Amino acid sequence: MLITINNKGFESLKRFNIFRHIFAFVITAAVCIVLLLLSAGIPNSAIQKNMLSSAEYLNSKFVYYDLNEGIIASRIDHYADSILLNIANAYDSDDTLHSVMWSSYYFTTTQNENANLYDAVTQDLEPNQQYLRYWHGSITFVKPLLMFLSIEKIYILNAVIMAILAIWLIAELIRRKGYVPVAGMVFGLVSVAVWYVPLSLEYTWMFLLTFPAGIVALYLSDKNKREWYGVFFIVVGVITNFLDFLTIETLPCFIPLLLILWQEGKSDTGKSFKDTAKFAAKNIICFLIGYAGMWILKWVLASVILNINALDYVTEHISERLDGSYVGLENVTRAQIMIGSLTRNILTLLPNGFGLVGVLISVCILFWVIYTCFVYAKKSFDKNLVLIYLIIAILPYVRYLILHNHSFIHYFFTFRAQLATLFAIALIMNEIVDWRLHFGKKR
Repeated sequence: MLITINNKGFESLKRFNIFRHIFAFVITAAVCIVLLLLSAGIPNSAIQKNMLSSAEYLNSKFVYYDLNEGIIASRIDHYADSILLNIANAYDSDDTLHSVMWSSYYFTTTQNENANLYDAVTQDLEPNQQYLRYWHGSITFVKPLLMFLSIEKIYILNAVIMAILAIWLIAELIRRKGYVPVAGMVFGLVSVAVWYVPLSLEYTWMFLLTFPAGIVALYLSDKNKREWYGVFFIVVGVITNFLDFLTIETLPCFIPLLLILWQEGKSDTGKSFKDTAKFAAKNIICFLIGYAGMWILKWVLASVILNINALDYVTEHISERLDGSYVGLENVTRAQIMIGSLTRNILTLLPNGFGLVGVLISVCILFWVIYTCFVYAKKSFDKNLVLIYLIIAILPYVRYLILHNHSFIHYFFTFRAQLATLFAIALIMNEIVDWRLHFGKKR
C-alpha cells in the first residue's frame, strides 16, 4: 500500500517532533527536581551516624592527594565531595524548596573543606555560603545512601555499579562484533585510569551516566528509532547538567553519539558528509539544549523562588571560567593558560603520566596507529564518516580551550574527557584498516 504525506502532513509531523522534544525536557527536568526535593526532605537524624562517619573519614584525608606518588591521574579530589556532603547536611527538611535552590553549606577561609564539613556536622553549624549555580543533583542518590552507608562504602558501591555497567557496554559491543571498538574502549578506560574514578564522587557521575547512555543508544540504533535520537540526547543533556559538577560533561554526549554513528555506519554507507554532519550536529545540539536548558532553569527558578537575581551570583563565575582570571594565576598569560589546558590534559593520560618513558610509549602507539591506517588501509572506506569521527575526537580539546581556566586548573579530572577522543580514534581505525592484511591474511 502506497502512503503519501502532503506538505501539511510533514508540517504536522515536524510540530509533533518539536512538542515531543519539549515534553521530554519538561518531564525529565521535573522528575529530577522532584527526586532531589524528596531526597533533601530526608531528616538529618536519619543520616546522622553515616554523615558523622563520612565527615571523620574525609577530615582524616588531604583535600587533594595522589594515590600513587607522581601519577596525576591517581589524584583524588575530596574537596568537591566534602562540599557535596556539606550541602546535603545543610538541606532543611522543613523548607526543602528554598534550601535546594540556595544549596548552601558551612564555609570558612581559615581551614579546608574537609575540616569545614567535620565542624558543620559535629557542631551543627548553620550554612553561610551559597552554591546555587549548580543543581547538585547527585545528592538525590547520596543522601538516601547515607541512611545506610558511609561515604567509604558509597565509593565501593559506585565502583561495583560502574564495573557492571562498563562490562555490560563492552558485552553489547562484542555481541555486535565490534572487536576494534571494544579494544578502543578498553584502551581508553585504561588511559583515563578509570579504576581511580569511584574513589571520588565528583568523578563518578559522568561515567555512571555515560555507560548506560551508550547501551541505550545502541538499542535505539538496533530498533532504527532515529526519530527518538533527539529526545534521547535532550534527556541525557538534562541529566548530565543535573548530576555534574563541571567535570567531563561532554562524555555522556560523545560516547553515545559515536556508538550510534558506528552502528549506523555498518549498514548505511555512502551518506554524504553534509548529511552525516547534520545528523551528528543535530544530536549534539539536542544535548546542549538539554544541558544548557537545565542550567538556565535552575537560575530562573532560584530567581523566582528566592526573590533574587540569580545571575548576580552566576556571572562572575562564568567570567572566571572564560577569561582565565583566577587567584594564583595573575602572572600567567591567557595564551599560557590556553596552551597549558591542552598540554596538561594530554600529559595526564596514561601512559603519558609515567613520565618521559610513558610519553615515548604514547608516541610509539601514535606512530603505530598512523602507520597501520596508511599501510593496511582498505581499498575503499567511508571517508565522510571518518571525518566526522575525527571532528568529534577534536571536540574535547575545543572544550579545553573554551573553558581554558577550568581545564588548566582541574586537568587532573578533566583529562578523562579524552576517553571520547581515544574511542573515536579506534572507530577511525575500525573503518580504515583492513585487519586481514594487518595479520598477514589475503584480502
